[in-house]
Amino acid sequence: SELSVLMHSFNSVMTLGQPVMTAVSGHGGMGKTTLVNQITKPLKERNGYLISGKFDLDGRSPDSVIFSAIDSFFGSLMEGGDDDVKSRLKQRITDVVGGFGADVLIKSIPNLGKLVENAYTHTCNDQVSRQVLLCKLISAIADRENPIVIVIDDIQWADETSLDVLQMIATDPDITYCLCVGCYRDDDKLLTQKVTRMLSRIKSHVTVMSINLVPLEKESVNAMIS
Repeated sequence: SELSVLMHSFNSVMTLGQPVMTAVSGHGGMGKTTLVNQITKPLKERNGYLISGKFDLDGRSPDSVIFSAIDSFFGSLMEGGDDDVKSRLKQRITDVVGGFGADVLIKSIPNLGKLVENAYTHTCNDQVSRQVLLCKLISAIADRENPIVIVIDDIQWADETSLDVLQMIATDPDITYCLCVGCYRDDDKLLTQKVTRMLSRIKSHVTVMSINLVPLEKESVNAMIS
Protein backbone atom coordinates (compact mmCIF):
# COMPACT_ATOMS: atom_id res chain seq x y z
CA SER A 1 0.00 0.00 0.00
CA GLU A 2 0.98 3.66 -0.27
CA LEU A 3 1.45 3.92 3.50
CA SER A 4 3.71 0.85 3.50
CA VAL A 5 5.99 2.46 0.89
CA LEU A 6 6.13 5.68 2.90
CA MET A 7 6.92 3.87 6.15
CA HIS A 8 9.57 1.76 4.41
CA SER A 9 11.29 4.97 3.31
CA PHE A 10 10.96 6.39 6.80
CA ASN A 11 12.32 3.28 8.54
CA SER A 12 15.24 2.99 6.12
CA VAL A 13 16.35 6.53 6.89
CA MET A 14 15.70 6.32 10.63
CA THR A 15 17.46 2.97 11.06
CA LEU A 16 20.40 3.20 8.65
CA GLY A 17 20.74 6.94 8.19
CA GLN A 18 20.89 6.47 4.44
CA PRO A 19 19.32 9.24 2.35
CA VAL A 20 16.02 8.52 0.63
CA MET A 21 13.83 10.83 -1.42
CA THR A 22 10.12 10.04 -1.48
CA ALA A 23 7.89 11.58 -4.14
CA VAL A 24 4.13 11.59 -3.56
CA SER A 25 2.03 12.48 -6.59
CA GLY A 26 -1.66 12.64 -7.41
CA HIS A 27 -4.41 15.03 -8.41
CA GLY A 28 -5.45 17.83 -6.05
CA GLY A 29 -7.50 16.59 -3.11
CA MET A 30 -6.27 12.99 -3.39
CA GLY A 31 -4.95 12.91 0.19
CA LYS A 32 -1.22 13.44 -0.33
CA THR A 33 -0.90 15.62 2.77
CA THR A 34 -3.00 13.24 4.87
CA LEU A 35 -0.78 10.33 3.85
CA VAL A 36 2.45 12.13 4.66
CA ASN A 37 1.07 13.22 8.04
CA GLN A 38 1.12 9.56 9.07
CA ILE A 39 4.85 10.03 9.66
CA THR A 40 4.26 12.49 12.51
CA LYS A 41 3.65 9.96 15.29
CA PRO A 42 6.58 7.58 14.61
CA LEU A 43 8.87 10.57 14.06
CA LYS A 44 7.90 12.00 17.44
CA GLU A 45 8.57 8.60 19.05
CA ARG A 46 12.14 8.83 17.73
CA ASN A 47 12.59 12.39 19.07
CA GLY A 48 12.68 13.60 15.50
CA TYR A 49 11.80 16.91 13.88
CA LEU A 50 9.31 17.66 11.13
CA ILE A 51 10.18 20.53 8.80
CA SER A 52 7.45 21.42 6.32
CA GLY A 53 6.81 23.99 3.63
CA LYS A 54 4.42 24.57 0.78
CA PHE A 55 4.73 26.28 -2.57
CA ASP A 56 1.97 28.42 -4.02
CA LEU A 57 1.40 30.74 -6.98
CA ASP A 58 2.36 33.95 -5.18
CA GLY A 59 5.67 34.21 -7.02
CA ARG A 60 7.93 34.47 -4.00
CA SER A 61 11.66 34.98 -4.38
CA PRO A 62 13.65 31.88 -5.42
CA ASP A 63 14.13 29.22 -2.72
CA SER A 64 12.35 31.33 -0.06
CA VAL A 65 9.83 28.57 0.72
CA ILE A 66 12.56 26.14 1.77
CA PHE A 67 14.37 28.72 3.87
CA SER A 68 11.05 29.79 5.44
CA ALA A 69 10.34 26.17 6.38
CA ILE A 70 13.69 25.95 8.20
CA ASP A 71 12.99 29.30 9.86
CA SER A 72 9.62 28.06 11.14
CA PHE A 73 11.35 25.00 12.58
CA PHE A 74 13.76 27.17 14.57
CA GLY A 75 10.88 29.42 15.64
CA SER A 76 9.00 26.46 17.09
CA LEU A 77 12.17 25.11 18.70
CA MET A 78 12.87 28.40 20.46
CA GLU A 79 9.28 28.67 21.72
CA GLY A 80 8.95 25.19 23.18
CA GLY A 81 12.17 23.22 22.82
CA ASP A 82 14.00 21.62 25.72
CA ASP A 83 16.97 23.69 26.91
CA ASP A 84 19.36 20.72 26.73
CA VAL A 85 18.24 19.98 23.16
CA LYS A 86 18.77 23.60 22.16
CA SER A 87 22.20 23.65 23.80
CA ARG A 88 23.35 20.51 21.96
CA LEU A 89 21.96 21.76 18.66
CA LYS A 90 23.67 25.11 19.11
CA GLN A 91 26.98 23.34 19.64
CA ARG A 92 26.54 21.15 16.55
CA ILE A 93 25.74 24.20 14.43
CA THR A 94 28.80 25.94 15.86
CA ASP A 95 30.99 23.04 14.82
CA VAL A 96 29.52 22.48 11.36
CA VAL A 97 28.35 25.82 9.98
CA GLY A 98 30.94 28.18 11.44
CA GLY A 99 30.82 31.91 12.09
CA PHE A 100 30.45 33.31 8.61
CA GLY A 101 27.92 30.61 7.75
CA ALA A 102 25.69 31.63 10.62
CA ASP A 103 25.92 35.30 9.61
CA VAL A 104 24.82 34.46 6.06
CA LEU A 105 22.03 32.08 7.07
CA ILE A 106 20.50 34.36 9.70
CA LYS A 107 19.62 36.82 6.93
CA SER A 108 17.27 34.19 5.47
CA ILE A 109 16.57 32.26 8.71
CA PRO A 110 16.19 34.96 11.39
CA ASN A 111 14.99 32.50 14.06
CA LEU A 112 18.36 30.78 13.81
CA GLY A 113 19.81 33.93 15.34
CA LYS A 114 17.72 33.37 18.47
CA LEU A 115 19.47 30.04 18.98
CA VAL A 116 23.06 30.92 18.15
CA GLU A 117 22.87 34.43 19.66
CA ASN A 118 26.34 36.03 19.58
CA ALA A 119 28.27 32.79 19.48
CA TYR A 120 30.13 33.63 16.29
CA THR A 121 32.68 36.00 14.88
CA HIS A 122 32.67 36.82 11.18
CA THR A 123 35.53 34.81 9.65
CA CYS A 124 35.20 32.62 6.58
CA ASN A 125 35.24 32.40 2.80
CA ASP A 126 32.77 34.81 1.21
CA GLN A 127 32.38 32.49 -1.79
CA VAL A 128 30.37 29.88 0.11
CA SER A 129 26.78 30.04 -1.18
CA ARG A 130 23.83 30.16 1.18
CA GLN A 131 22.44 27.00 -0.44
CA VAL A 132 25.62 25.11 0.47
CA LEU A 133 25.45 26.58 3.96
CA LEU A 134 21.83 25.48 4.24
CA CYS A 135 22.90 21.90 3.54
CA LYS A 136 25.55 22.20 6.24
CA LEU A 137 22.91 23.50 8.64
CA ILE A 138 20.60 20.57 7.92
CA SER A 139 23.47 18.12 8.41
CA ALA A 140 24.01 19.71 11.83
CA ILE A 141 20.33 19.40 12.79
CA ALA A 142 19.82 15.75 11.79
CA ASP A 143 21.49 12.84 13.55
CA ARG A 144 20.62 9.41 14.95
CA GLU A 145 19.18 10.85 18.17
CA ASN A 146 17.17 13.56 16.40
CA PRO A 147 16.31 12.53 12.81
CA ILE A 148 14.33 14.88 10.60
CA VAL A 149 11.70 14.65 7.90
CA ILE A 150 11.49 17.52 5.41
CA VAL A 151 8.12 17.70 3.65
CA ILE A 152 7.69 20.17 0.80
CA ASP A 153 4.22 20.32 -0.71
CA ASP A 154 3.07 21.45 -4.17
CA ILE A 155 6.56 21.34 -5.66
CA GLN A 156 5.00 21.50 -9.14
CA TRP A 157 4.84 25.26 -8.47
CA ALA A 158 8.46 25.51 -7.30
CA ASP A 159 10.94 27.65 -9.19
CA GLU A 160 14.00 25.98 -10.70
CA THR A 161 16.28 27.39 -7.99
CA SER A 162 14.15 25.82 -5.26
CA LEU A 163 14.15 22.48 -7.05
CA ASP A 164 17.95 22.69 -7.27
CA VAL A 165 18.14 23.35 -3.52
CA LEU A 166 15.82 20.43 -2.79
CA GLN A 167 18.04 18.24 -4.96
CA MET A 168 21.13 19.43 -3.08
CA ILE A 169 19.54 18.55 0.26
CA ALA A 170 18.36 15.13 -0.92
CA THR A 171 21.74 14.13 -2.35
CA ASP A 172 24.22 15.74 0.06
CA PRO A 173 26.37 12.87 1.44
CA ASP A 174 26.93 14.76 4.70
CA ILE A 175 23.20 14.87 5.46
CA THR A 176 22.15 11.66 7.22
CA TYR A 177 19.03 10.62 9.12
CA CYS A 178 16.97 12.94 6.95
CA LEU A 179 14.01 11.88 4.84
CA CYS A 180 12.99 14.30 2.08
CA VAL A 181 9.39 14.11 0.90
CA GLY A 182 8.18 16.07 -2.10
CA CYS A 183 4.45 16.18 -2.87
CA TYR A 184 3.11 17.37 -6.20
CA ARG A 185 0.04 17.41 -8.40
CA ASP A 186 0.46 15.39 -11.55
CA ASP A 187 -2.55 16.66 -13.49
CA ASP A 188 -0.56 19.32 -15.34
CA LYS A 189 1.96 17.67 -17.65
CA LEU A 190 3.95 20.86 -18.22
CA LEU A 191 4.42 21.54 -14.50
CA THR A 192 5.10 17.89 -13.77
CA GLN A 193 7.98 17.72 -16.28
CA LYS A 194 10.37 19.83 -14.20
CA VAL A 195 9.63 17.74 -11.09
CA THR A 196 10.23 14.55 -13.04
CA ARG A 197 13.57 15.89 -14.30
CA MET A 198 14.63 16.75 -10.74
CA LEU A 199 13.67 13.31 -9.46
CA SER A 200 15.62 11.70 -12.29
CA ARG A 201 18.73 13.65 -11.31
CA ILE A 202 18.28 12.71 -7.64
CA LYS A 203 17.82 9.06 -8.58
CA SER A 204 21.34 8.93 -9.99
CA HIS A 205 22.65 9.59 -6.46
CA VAL A 206 20.18 8.20 -3.92
CA THR A 207 17.11 5.99 -3.71
CA VAL A 208 13.86 7.61 -4.86
CA MET A 209 10.60 6.01 -3.73
CA SER A 210 7.53 7.02 -5.74
CA ILE A 211 3.95 6.96 -4.48
CA ASN A 212 1.11 7.80 -6.85
CA LEU A 213 -2.35 8.31 -5.39
CA VAL A 214 -5.11 7.55 -7.87
CA PRO A 215 -8.89 7.92 -7.63
CA LEU A 216 -10.74 4.85 -6.43
CA GLU A 217 -12.57 2.90 -9.10
CA LYS A 218 -16.35 3.19 -9.02
CA GLU A 219 -16.66 -0.47 -8.01
CA SER A 220 -14.31 0.05 -5.05
CA VAL A 221 -16.30 3.05 -3.83
CA ASN A 222 -19.56 1.11 -4.10
CA ALA A 223 -18.04 -1.77 -2.13
CA MET A 224 -16.90 0.60 0.63
CA ILE A 225 -20.31 2.22 1.10
CA SER A 226 -22.41 -0.90 0.65
